[in-house]
Amino acid sequence: MKMTGTNKEDIKEKMSIEEDGAIYIPSTNTLLTGKDVTTSHYQVKAGTETIAGGAFTYSKVVSIELPESVHSIHERAFRESKNLVEINIPSKIMEICESTFLTCESLKSIVLPDTCLSIQQM
Repeated sequence: MKMTGTNKEDIKEKMSIEEDGAIYIPSTNTLLTGKDVTTSHYQVKAGTETIAGGAFTYSKVVSIELPESVHSIHERAFRESKNLVEINIPSKIMEICESTFLTCESLKSIVLPDTCLSIQQM
């Protein structure tokens, strides 16, 4: 995410830091990062529309539940989430971006909707 002409305080004002460690950008309904989520089973906040690139990189989360409002999952969103075993993909997702689940060694289950038409290669 490129931000020009802003200082750290301006950026912090635009973010919502949740008690569980997730950081959201409410103005764009984006989950910016879940790397520091403190629970093993994480439910992304209702109304979230976008999972940012690298949002769960190196996360220790075991399972993730995405709300139906999610329509975009950016590249490498779950990369190196070595504990991730299970995730559901909402019906609004039409494409899985490049390297979304790169080196998710424990991943055993991805529930894909019929609407998912494309899975990009690495």
